[in-house]
Amino acid sequence: MIASAILAFGVLIVFVVLTSTVVKMPAPFGLVLSALAAGLVAGAGIPVTRIVEGSFGFFDIVLAFGCGLILVRAMSEIGFNEAVTDYLIARLLDRRVALYLSLMALLMLPGMLTGIGAVAVVSTGPVVASVLGRLRMEKPWIAVFIITGAILGMVAPPVNLPLMYMGVLIALPYEGYTGILLLLTMPLAVVFSLWIGFRHAGKAGMEVPPASIDSAQKSAASSRAGTRVLIPIVTVILLLLLERTIPAWPDLSLPLILMIGALACVPMLGFRRFFLAAADALRGRAFIILMVILTAGVKGEFLSLSGVRGLLATFFFAVVPAWLFLPGLVSLPLLGAFGTVFGATFILGYPFILALLPKSSIICSAALSLIASTADIMPPTALSGNLAANLVGETRYGVVFKRALGPAAGMIAAAFIAILLADPLSKLGL
Repeated sequence: MIASAILAFGVLIVFVVLTSTVVKMPAPFGLVLSALAAGLVAGAGIPVTRIVEGSFGFFDIVLAFGCGLILVRAMSEIGFNEAVTDYLIARLLDRRVALYLSLMALLMLPGMLTGIGAVAVVSTGPVVASVLGRLRMEKPWIAVFIITGAILGMVAPPVNLPLMYMGVLIALPYEGYTGILLLLTMPLAVVFSLWIGFRHAGKAGMEVPPASIDSAQKSAASSRAGTRVLIPIVTVILLLLLERTIPAWPDLSLPLILMIGALACVPMLGFRRFFLAAADALRGRAFIILMVILTAGVKGEFLSLSGVRGLLATFFFAVVPAWLFLPGLVSLPLLGAFGTVFGATFILGYPFILALLPKSSIICSAALSLIASTADIMPPTALSGNLAANLVGETRYGVVFKRALGPAAGMIAAAFIAILLADPLSKLGL
């Protein structure tokens, strides 16, 4: 059994590398073929039921991401991006610290509310890209700024989906995480936003000098940023807050809430224009990303069926505690590269949490979710990474990936420190 699991895992890795580099097959097909090959080598055959079950494993995330794409496109159609961009340029151009922090907060908000970093890239990412583009920042660094905010927002409270997937198998309740998640994400958000902004934005500012922005332009920007364009996002935030503050409020689910926010744009767009915008939002690279998430569920099923999941869990659980951090730092993001951050936390999350006992489970699991979330930059899947590169028009993802390794290393280092200091932090009430 162990030998077949090791062989299946090796075949899985080889197929993923070959299909993504040599054959250059679309990521969803490559992931499915690698999963099928691993199942065949392990003697599991091609069980159709497992393929169907696996494809529905992350179906809730697919629905949330798809509805988020529709919401974002509808908001763009009513002028949300232009209004916010004009407002930020008019109000904060002369105050760079406030501008960079505001852009990072704008990026983090969608991930904090949905738990999916990719939603931040496609929602507020265009606004951030437009502002940083006017500051003459290079395209790869704009993508890195967006990716960083998306990852930190996905980890920050109140919604951390990787953490929820991590604790589901050991019945770890999602309670008491607010303090440690804020400690892990907010200082990093401040540091990275200011570092990338001041180091890589044009020193001379935008193409138009700040002095040319007169009071008339500021007034026009303010008028365009009226309440009309804020209706969809306010609707979504209000529904999310009601769901979490009023016990008797019905659970509408995240996809439905996002779709309600999108439908709030219909009075301004009309049904025909809204339908065309929704259809266009789900085309191209967005559709590929949706398929990648589905196939990640299939891969997870075959990892369990072929014994690879049990092999990985047993191996990491049996590692000497002093050396546990090294595989923990490397394996979560690398596994997420082949099956998304959600697949990585679902497969390896619980053995790491158990192996780190008797340290605080809350501190350690929160730190592990930050480590795992860096998988969003890891090729070949790189959900947030590929979307951000495509958003800024950078065709070579390798250029973006190399620059994103710095912030990712900083996140992993912060998580590592939190694990080492888990006991003192837990005594502080975090």
